Amino acid sequence: MGGGLGGSVRNMKALLQAGSIGRAPVPPEKRFFISGDRSPWRARRSTVMRDDRPGERTPMDLYIASARPAVIRKAIELGAVGVATNPSVVAEVGLPWREALKEAADAQDGPMLVQVVANNVQGILEEAAAFRAIVGDRLIVKVPMSPVAVAAMRRLQADGFEVMITTIVTLAQGLVAVQAGTDHLGIYVGRAERAGIDPYGLIRGLRLVIDRRGAKTKIGVGSINDVASLVRSALAGADNAAPTLEVLAEAIKHTVTEQALSRFESDWRRIPA
Repeated sequence: MGGGLGGSVRNMKALLQAGSIGRAPVPPEKRFFISGDRSPWRARRSTVMRDDRPGERTPMDLYIASARPAVIRKAIELGAVGVATNPSVVAEVGLPWREALKEAADAQDGPMLVQVVANNVQGILEEAAAFRAIVGDRLIVKVPMSPVAVAAMRRLQADGFEVMITTIVTLAQGLVAVQAGTDHLGIYVGRAERAGIDPYGLIRGLRLVIDRRGAKTKIGVGSINDVASLVRSALAGADNAAPTLEVLAEAIKHTVTEQALSRFESDWRRIPA
């Protein structure tokens, strides 16, 4: 009987260590969000975006969500490396779209994301060609997730375009896009949150899938409404983000930093010339 009791205790300890007692089993559809990203980041190459060096984790790139030249130039001074637009962003400029895209492209020399609005493959190809005539090889074509997105993406890639499948708000949408071979995913953080969706769990889940598959897809996030969303997206595993100039400027500031600078200036003035 003593041996049997000892065996039961050992079995109980093993179960406790495995986490099988004291918490409910995790449903398969939620495991991506709970497990987190513990796999090493693999090197992912982009023909337009900055290359990663094998075996190293690179910082999140920042793109400015604007088509206004003055805003773009200021954002580049603050560390942005490119421009991310969509139809709403271009409409804010108040110019014909060709002129607006030309001015935005001329304001910086980094990658530029431009979104198609056509809802059929041929229309998407024609719009992408028109965008490339303005932006050149720095263009990344944003294609909203739809029944024709994958077919259009493959045709665009065959023609030498780099593609982001955007408006991703669910893991299922992201899985389809990654499996199809998209260069980039575009996740709408703010819109997802307003719809009651956890965008950071989505980023972590897709980060896990991409790294385990050894895929080259990069995760981009837009609809960044505040600094907290920017930071949480980076921690979740996003490769690049497109905040507004206001969010980018706010990310740089902090009262402690400002107090330190004020003290340094004051102390410097006390030093004899």
